[in-house]
Amino acid sequence: MTLKGSVESVNLLYLYTDIYIMPKTVMLSEQAYKALLKEKKKGESFSDVVLRLTISKAKLSDYFGVWSDIPDTEFQRMLEAMQKGRKGIRARI
Repeated sequence: MTLKGSVESVNLLYLYTDIYIMPKTVMLSEQAYKALLKEKKKGESFSDVVLRLTISKAKLSDYFGVWSDIPDTEFQRMLEAMQKGRKGIRARI
């Protein structure tokens, strides 16, 4: 393919540069590197590991009932603290 300034070649070149992602260099301590290496699965890149470990796949329903074992008195105290915090926010607005 020769680039002679035609519209098609310019668009193709622009598209290529738009989708090309530059690699980033990240400094890690030896301990962090070993931890990532331990998590790395066969055939997986370090980018794949970071994405797998940082992107949550949890659904909201996974958290239903999480507070079910909190005693009623403790739950009431937490609820009152949240309501007090909301009133403070409204007062500042």
